[in-house]
Amino acid sequence: MKKNSLKENIITNIFDNYKDINILYIINKLLYTLIGKECKFFYISGPGSSPSKVYMFKDEESKMYAVKICDTNISRVSLLKEVNNMESLTPYLKGHLPKIIYVGTYENYELMISECFGIDNFYTSLISCKKPINYYFKIWNNILNEIMKMWKTSIDYDYKQNKNPRNNTERISRIENGVFCSKYNEYKLKSISDCKIIINGKEYQSLNDTFDEIKNISSPTFGITCHGDPQPSNIIISNKNKWYLVDWEWSGKNHDFRLMFSHLYGWWVTRMINIKNTPEFIVENNKLIINYEICKNELIDKFQLISNKVLKKYFDISVQDEKDINRFLALLYLGDIRFLDIWDKPDYLPILIGEATKTINYLKFQSEDINLNFTYKNEGDEYE
Repeated sequence: MKKNSLKENIITNIFDNYKDINILYIINKLLYTLIGKECKFFYISGPGSSPSKVYMFKDEESKMYAVKICDTNISRVSLLKEVNNMESLTPYLKGHLPKIIYVGTYENYELMISECFGIDNFYTSLISCKKPINYYFKIWNNILNEIMKMWKTSIDYDYKQNKNPRNNTERISRIENGVFCSKYNEYKLKSISDCKIIINGKEYQSLNDTFDEIKNISSPTFGITCHGDPQPSNIIISNKNKWYLVDWEWSGKNHDFRLMFSHLYGWWVTRMINIKNTPEFIVENNKLIINYEICKNELIDKFQLISNKVLKKYFDISVQDEKDINRFLALLYLGDIRFLDIWDKPDYLPILIGEATKTINYLKFQSEDINLNFTYKNEGDEYE
């Protein structure tokens, strides 16, 4: 009776959003046919910005497998395309990509089965303190070195914007529309987008002006091959202290390295900043007034410092590159507003607006604001 109850719970958990019970039959049949061993479901990895979930199975020898299911009606990128995209990374990241065991379609669903080396990504392992902190600094340094070796080796000076898997113009437009459709308290951001912004008592440009400055991103001097979304939640830390990249929707050639670096550098801000109290967000006299205080976080500083130093090791960054990295950082902060409800962090909206606004202000005026922009002025230890 207990076994049947567990089975029913598994079916309910896995296919709450996938009503056709035949999918479970297909997964079980595929696993047994391809692996030759009975497997048991043991974990669900919930969706991030993608609507897909990943279901983990384990055989009797404790070897793990990840089963990703996509509804083709709502998924951003086909799993078949995702696997094809991953193949562009294999010449550069051997040993850091799981083996794909199966990928196929069933009616309006796609299934992918791959090796699985752990359930913890870099971020969840870090916040759970599963290893000493220096372990994470060292492995982050290693990850950055391998990624930037790939960038350096794959440089293509014939950059084509329309071939960039993450087209800058389209991405800015999509984020701008998403931000302007967002609300905080009773305010729809579109309705106050032309208001000057007062942040902790100092006046800055409006949200419209911030987006206008972001749109001045120049074309890079070269393109690179990259994962497309290189950030800690897409890096699996294995039980054997190895790391693997997952979620390859945007992998491919002709990426803008400045956007890719903004993910490696700025991701720490949107996920790890903490605020001391609920921010103030009011509109008076056609001005948006935001007051907030960010807690000091030495981990953010350290991970950004390591990112900074490894980038400098492989590339000579021009003044224009530095400006555009800051534009991409501001765009990253604003873009993550769309996911705050998923992360259950609605009160971080004013902070993300504030940090994006200050970053663009820094870019234009080289102000002395203490904010989370990109600069080469940091110094510190390296982790070789």
